[in-house]
Amino acid sequence: MDASVESVTHSRAQRRAMRRDLQRYIRVVRSFDFSGVAENSPVEITEGYVVSDRETDEVFVCFELLCVSKRPLRSLTIRLHLYDRQNVPYERLTFRYAAADGTLGLRSGIGRRRAGRRVEPVLIHPGETFGRASYIRLPARYFKRLTLELVSAVYADGVEEALGCILSGGAKRLSEADIYTRRAFVSKNVFRAAEEAFPSVYVPESGGNSWLCCCGQKNLASDAVCTRCSRERDWVLTNLNEQSLASEREKEIAEESGVLRRSAYRQNRYLETDAEREQKAEAFEKAVAAVAERERMAEKRKWRILFCILGLIGFAALMTFLLRLYDVFG
Repeated sequence: MDASVESVTHSRAQRRAMRRDLQRYIRVVRSFDFSGVAENSPVEITEGYVVSDRETDEVFVCFELLCVSKRPLRSLTIRLHLYDRQNVPYERLTFRYAAADGTLGLRSGIGRRRAGRRVEPVLIHPGETFGRASYIRLPARYFKRLTLELVSAVYADGVEEALGCILSGGAKRLSEADIYTRRAFVSKNVFRAAEEAFPSVYVPESGGNSWLCCCGQKNLASDAVCTRCSRERDWVLTNLNEQSLASEREKEIAEESGVLRRSAYRQNRYLETDAEREQKAEAFEKAVAAVAERERMAEKRKWRILFCILGLIGFAALMTFLLRLYDVFG
Protein backbone atom coordinates (compact mmCIF):
# COMPACT_ATOMS: atom_id res chain seq x y z
CA MET A 1 0.00 0.00 0.00
CA ASP A 2 1.21 3.50 -0.84
CA ALA A 3 2.23 5.08 2.46
CA SER A 4 0.96 8.48 1.33
CA VAL A 5 -2.64 7.18 1.14
CA GLU A 6 -2.47 4.63 3.94
CA SER A 7 -5.46 4.85 6.26
CA VAL A 8 -6.83 3.20 9.38
CA THR A 9 -10.40 2.24 10.25
CA HIS A 10 -11.36 3.01 13.83
CA SER A 11 -13.10 0.48 16.02
CA ARG A 12 -16.51 1.17 17.53
CA ALA A 13 -14.96 1.87 20.95
CA GLN A 14 -12.49 4.33 19.41
CA ARG A 15 -15.24 6.12 17.50
CA ARG A 16 -17.32 6.34 20.67
CA ALA A 17 -14.39 7.84 22.61
CA MET A 18 -13.65 10.31 19.80
CA ARG A 19 -17.29 11.42 19.65
CA ARG A 20 -17.34 11.86 23.41
CA ASP A 21 -14.31 14.15 23.25
CA LEU A 22 -15.73 16.13 20.34
CA GLN A 23 -18.99 16.68 22.23
CA ARG A 24 -17.39 18.01 25.41
CA TYR A 25 -18.20 21.52 26.59
CA ILE A 26 -14.97 22.70 28.14
CA ARG A 27 -13.76 25.66 30.16
CA VAL A 28 -10.17 26.85 29.92
CA VAL A 29 -8.56 26.74 33.37
CA ARG A 30 -5.01 27.63 32.41
CA SER A 31 -3.06 28.38 29.25
CA PHE A 32 0.57 27.62 28.44
CA ASP A 33 3.08 29.76 26.57
CA PHE A 34 4.83 27.61 23.96
CA SER A 35 5.57 30.53 21.65
CA GLY A 36 9.28 29.69 21.46
CA VAL A 37 10.69 27.58 18.63
CA ALA A 38 12.14 24.16 19.52
CA GLU A 39 15.50 23.41 17.92
CA ASN A 40 15.22 20.70 15.21
CA SER A 41 11.94 19.37 16.60
CA PRO A 42 9.56 17.54 14.21
CA VAL A 43 6.58 19.35 15.76
CA GLU A 44 5.80 22.73 17.25
CA ILE A 45 3.20 23.44 19.93
CA THR A 46 0.89 26.22 18.76
CA GLU A 47 -1.57 26.14 21.69
CA GLY A 48 -1.76 24.42 25.06
CA TYR A 49 -4.45 24.50 27.76
CA VAL A 50 -5.60 22.87 30.97
CA VAL A 51 -9.36 22.51 30.54
CA SER A 52 -12.28 21.35 32.64
CA ASP A 53 -15.38 19.55 31.39
CA ARG A 54 -18.34 21.76 32.30
CA GLU A 55 -20.63 18.75 32.85
CA THR A 56 -18.40 16.20 34.60
CA ASP A 57 -15.73 18.50 36.14
CA GLU A 58 -13.01 16.22 34.78
CA VAL A 59 -9.70 17.98 34.14
CA PHE A 60 -7.67 17.49 30.98
CA VAL A 61 -4.74 18.98 29.14
CA CYS A 62 -5.03 19.67 25.43
CA PHE A 63 -2.40 20.70 22.88
CA GLU A 64 -2.56 21.76 19.26
CA LEU A 65 0.56 20.71 17.38
CA LEU A 66 1.99 21.65 14.01
CA CYS A 67 4.02 19.09 12.05
CA VAL A 68 7.19 20.84 10.86
CA SER A 69 9.21 17.73 10.01
CA LYS A 70 10.48 17.33 6.48
CA ARG A 71 9.08 13.77 6.55
CA PRO A 72 5.49 12.75 7.36
CA LEU A 73 4.89 11.38 10.85
CA ARG A 74 3.09 8.20 11.88
CA SER A 75 2.97 8.98 15.57
CA LEU A 76 4.33 11.26 18.27
CA THR A 77 4.84 10.28 21.90
CA ILE A 78 4.87 12.93 24.60
CA ARG A 79 5.27 12.84 28.37
CA LEU A 80 3.78 15.25 30.90
CA HIS A 81 5.75 15.95 34.08
CA LEU A 82 3.54 17.10 36.97
CA TYR A 83 5.11 19.00 39.86
CA ASP A 84 3.76 20.06 43.22
CA ARG A 85 6.27 21.89 45.43
CA GLN A 86 9.35 19.81 44.73
CA ASN A 87 11.74 20.00 41.80
CA VAL A 88 11.08 16.33 41.07
CA PRO A 89 7.78 15.48 39.32
CA TYR A 90 5.40 13.43 41.44
CA GLU A 91 3.80 11.90 38.35
CA ARG A 92 4.62 11.36 34.69
CA LEU A 93 1.92 10.76 32.08
CA THR A 94 2.84 9.30 28.68
CA PHE A 95 0.54 9.86 25.71
CA ARG A 96 0.79 8.91 22.04
CA TYR A 97 -0.71 10.88 19.17
CA ALA A 98 -1.48 8.37 16.41
CA ALA A 99 -4.29 7.71 13.95
CA ALA A 100 -4.25 4.04 14.96
CA ASP A 101 -5.11 5.05 18.54
CA GLY A 102 -7.75 7.58 17.50
CA THR A 103 -5.92 10.31 19.44
CA LEU A 104 -5.14 12.89 16.74
CA GLY A 105 -8.30 14.87 17.51
CA LEU A 106 -9.21 17.62 15.08
CA ARG A 107 -6.67 17.86 12.29
CA SER A 108 -6.39 19.82 9.08
CA GLY A 109 -6.51 16.58 7.04
CA ILE A 110 -9.41 14.43 8.23
CA GLY A 111 -10.42 10.96 7.13
CA ARG A 112 -13.42 9.92 5.04
CA ARG A 113 -16.27 7.59 5.89
CA ARG A 114 -16.18 4.21 4.21
CA ALA A 115 -18.84 1.51 4.72
CA GLY A 116 -20.22 3.41 7.70
CA ARG A 117 -16.88 3.38 9.57
CA ARG A 118 -14.63 6.36 10.05
CA VAL A 119 -11.44 6.04 8.02
CA GLU A 120 -8.56 8.36 8.89
CA PRO A 121 -5.25 8.93 7.07
CA VAL A 122 -2.35 7.45 9.02
CA LEU A 123 0.33 9.97 8.08
CA ILE A 124 0.63 13.48 9.48
CA HIS A 125 2.09 15.62 6.72
CA PRO A 126 4.32 18.70 7.09
CA GLY A 127 2.21 21.78 7.72
CA GLU A 128 -0.69 19.75 9.16
CA THR A 129 -2.07 20.56 12.60
CA PHE A 130 -3.48 17.98 14.99
CA GLY A 131 -4.31 17.44 18.67
CA ARG A 132 -7.18 19.88 19.23
CA ALA A 133 -10.11 18.14 20.99
CA SER A 134 -7.81 15.25 21.93
CA TYR A 135 -7.89 15.40 25.72
CA ILE A 136 -5.31 13.92 28.09
CA ARG A 137 -6.92 13.19 31.45
CA LEU A 138 -5.10 14.64 34.45
CA PRO A 139 -5.16 13.10 37.94
CA ALA A 140 -7.37 14.65 40.59
CA ARG A 141 -4.36 15.64 42.68
CA TYR A 142 -3.44 19.31 42.41
CA PHE A 143 -0.26 20.28 40.55
CA LYS A 144 1.50 23.64 40.52
CA ARG A 145 3.62 23.18 37.43
CA LEU A 146 3.59 21.09 34.27
CA THR A 147 6.31 20.52 31.70
CA LEU A 148 5.99 18.84 28.33
CA GLU A 149 8.57 16.42 26.95
CA LEU A 150 8.68 15.22 23.36
CA VAL A 151 9.72 11.58 23.81
CA SER A 152 9.86 10.09 20.31
CA ALA A 153 8.51 10.34 16.78
CA VAL A 154 7.83 7.60 14.25
CA TYR A 155 8.16 8.61 10.60
CA ALA A 156 6.41 7.33 7.48
CA ASP A 157 9.10 4.71 6.82
CA GLY A 158 8.67 3.27 10.33
CA VAL A 159 11.92 4.71 11.69
CA GLU A 160 11.59 5.87 15.29
CA GLU A 161 13.59 8.84 16.51
CA ALA A 162 14.18 9.49 20.19
CA LEU A 163 13.68 13.20 20.87
CA GLY A 164 14.08 13.79 24.61
CA CYS A 165 13.17 17.45 24.20
CA ILE A 166 11.68 19.41 27.11
CA LEU A 167 9.53 22.31 25.92
CA SER A 168 9.43 25.23 28.32
CA GLY A 169 9.31 28.98 28.12
CA GLY A 170 8.23 31.22 25.32
CA ALA A 171 9.77 33.55 22.81
CA LYS A 172 10.92 37.03 23.79
CA ARG A 173 7.98 39.40 23.74
CA LEU A 174 8.35 42.96 22.50
CA SER A 175 6.03 44.16 25.27
CA GLU A 176 8.58 42.92 27.81
CA ALA A 177 11.57 44.55 26.09
CA ASP A 178 12.93 47.93 27.15
CA ILE A 179 12.05 51.12 25.32
CA TYR A 180 15.32 51.18 23.37
CA THR A 181 14.73 47.69 21.95
CA ARG A 182 11.20 48.65 20.93
CA ARG A 183 12.53 51.78 19.26
CA ALA A 184 15.13 49.69 17.46
CA PHE A 185 12.41 47.33 16.24
CA VAL A 186 10.30 50.21 14.91
CA SER A 187 13.33 51.77 13.23
CA LYS A 188 14.26 48.56 11.36
CA ASN A 189 10.75 47.31 10.65
CA VAL A 190 9.84 47.82 6.97
CA PHE A 191 6.59 45.83 7.11
CA ARG A 192 4.58 48.73 8.48
CA ALA A 193 1.49 48.02 6.41
CA ALA A 194 1.23 44.57 7.98
CA GLU A 195 1.28 46.06 11.48
CA GLU A 196 -2.32 47.24 11.23
CA ALA A 197 -3.78 43.76 10.76
CA PHE A 198 -0.97 41.68 12.29
CA PRO A 199 0.92 43.68 14.93
CA SER A 200 4.35 42.46 15.95
CA VAL A 201 4.38 40.58 19.24
CA TYR A 202 7.62 38.55 19.38
CA VAL A 203 11.26 38.82 18.42
CA PRO A 204 11.58 36.36 15.48
CA GLU A 205 13.31 33.01 16.01
CA SER A 206 14.51 30.12 13.85
CA GLY A 207 14.70 26.50 14.98
CA GLY A 208 15.97 24.45 12.06
CA ASN A 209 12.64 22.90 11.02
CA SER A 210 10.54 25.99 11.71
CA TRP A 211 10.66 29.72 12.30
CA LEU A 212 8.63 32.13 14.39
CA CYS A 213 7.40 35.30 12.73
CA CYS A 214 7.14 38.51 14.73
CA CYS A 215 3.32 38.27 14.42
CA GLY A 216 3.42 35.06 16.50
CA GLN A 217 2.82 32.55 13.69
CA LYS A 218 4.99 29.43 13.54
CA ASN A 219 5.94 28.43 9.99
CA LEU A 220 7.77 25.61 8.27
CA ALA A 221 11.42 26.29 7.50
CA SER A 222 10.52 26.00 3.80
CA ASP A 223 7.92 28.78 4.00
CA ALA A 224 9.50 31.82 2.33
CA VAL A 225 6.78 34.10 3.72
CA CYS A 226 4.73 33.92 6.89
CA THR A 227 1.52 31.95 6.33
CA ARG A 228 -0.39 34.46 8.46
CA CYS A 229 0.91 37.94 7.68
CA SER A 230 3.06 37.37 4.53
CA ARG A 231 6.19 38.94 6.01
CA GLU A 232 9.33 37.66 4.27
CA ARG A 233 11.22 35.00 6.22
CA ASP A 234 14.77 35.90 5.22
CA TRP A 235 14.36 39.62 5.87
CA VAL A 236 12.60 39.11 9.20
CA LEU A 237 15.14 36.61 10.54
CA THR A 238 18.10 38.68 9.33
CA ASN A 239 17.04 42.18 10.36
CA LEU A 240 14.67 41.70 13.30
CA ASN A 241 16.51 38.99 15.23
CA GLU A 242 17.82 39.57 18.74
CA GLN A 243 21.42 40.29 17.66
CA SER A 244 20.38 42.82 15.02
CA LEU A 245 18.05 44.57 17.46
CA ALA A 246 20.80 44.67 20.11
CA SER A 247 23.10 46.45 17.66
CA GLU A 248 20.38 48.93 16.69
CA ARG A 249 19.54 49.41 20.37
CA GLU A 250 23.05 50.71 21.05
CA LYS A 251 22.57 53.29 18.31
CA GLU A 252 19.27 54.35 19.84
CA ILE A 253 20.92 54.89 23.22
CA ALA A 254 23.75 56.87 21.63
CA GLU A 255 21.33 59.10 19.74
CA GLU A 256 19.04 59.76 22.68
CA SER A 257 21.14 62.64 23.91
CA GLY A 258 21.04 64.29 20.48
CA VAL A 259 18.21 65.93 18.62
CA LEU A 260 14.79 64.48 19.37
CA ARG A 261 14.03 62.26 16.44
CA ARG A 262 10.69 62.38 14.73
CA SER A 263 9.24 59.23 13.31
CA ALA A 264 6.41 59.01 10.83
CA TYR A 265 5.32 55.80 12.47
CA ARG A 266 5.37 54.35 15.95
CA GLN A 267 4.36 50.77 16.66
CA ASN A 268 2.22 50.87 19.81
CA ARG A 269 0.08 47.78 19.43
CA TYR A 270 2.26 45.27 21.23
CA LEU A 271 -0.16 42.90 22.88
CA GLU A 272 0.08 42.38 26.60
CA THR A 273 0.74 38.83 27.77
CA ASP A 274 -2.35 38.38 29.94
CA ALA A 275 -4.71 40.05 27.47
CA GLU A 276 -3.49 37.99 24.55
CA ARG A 277 -3.67 34.71 26.45
CA GLU A 278 -7.18 35.48 27.66
CA GLN A 279 -8.23 36.32 24.11
CA LYS A 280 -6.76 33.07 22.75
CA ALA A 281 -8.37 31.05 25.55
CA GLU A 282 -11.79 32.55 24.78
CA ALA A 283 -11.35 31.79 21.09
CA PHE A 284 -10.34 28.22 21.93
CA GLU A 285 -13.42 27.73 24.14
CA LYS A 286 -15.73 29.08 21.43
CA ALA A 287 -14.16 26.90 18.74
CA VAL A 288 -14.43 23.74 20.84
CA ALA A 289 -17.99 24.64 21.91
CA ALA A 290 -18.99 25.02 18.25
CA VAL A 291 -17.55 21.58 17.48
CA ALA A 292 -19.33 20.05 20.49
CA GLU A 293 -22.66 21.63 19.49
CA ARG A 294 -22.30 20.41 15.91
CA GLU A 295 -21.44 16.88 17.02
CA ARG A 296 -24.33 16.73 19.49
CA MET A 297 -26.81 17.95 16.90
CA ALA A 298 -25.53 15.33 14.46
CA GLU A 299 -25.98 12.66 17.14
CA LYS A 300 -29.56 13.81 17.80
CA ARG A 301 -30.37 13.84 14.08
CA LYS A 302 -29.06 10.31 13.76
CA TRP A 303 -31.34 9.05 16.53
CA ARG A 304 -34.34 10.98 15.18
CA ILE A 305 -33.85 9.42 11.75
CA LEU A 306 -33.54 5.98 13.35
CA PHE A 307 -36.77 6.45 15.34
CA CYS A 308 -38.60 7.67 12.23
CA ILE A 309 -37.47 4.62 10.28
CA LEU A 310 -38.53 2.31 13.10
CA GLY A 311 -41.87 4.13 13.30
CA LEU A 312 -42.46 3.71 9.57
CA ILE A 313 -41.57 0.03 9.78
CA GLY A 314 -43.93 -0.41 12.72
CA PHE A 315 -46.72 1.44 10.91
CA ALA A 316 -46.22 -0.67 7.79
CA ALA A 317 -46.28 -3.85 9.87
CA LEU A 318 -49.48 -2.71 11.61
CA MET A 319 -51.19 -1.92 8.31
CA THR A 320 -50.14 -5.29 6.90
CA PHE A 321 -51.55 -7.01 9.98
CA LEU A 322 -54.85 -5.12 9.71
CA LEU A 323 -55.16 -5.94 6.00
CA ARG A 324 -54.65 -9.62 6.76
CA LEU A 325 -57.32 -9.48 9.45
CA TYR A 326 -59.65 -7.82 6.97
CA ASP A 327 -58.98 -10.54 4.41
CA VAL A 328 -59.65 -13.26 6.97
CA PHE A 329 -62.76 -11.83 8.61
CA GLY A 330 -63.95 -9.47 5.93
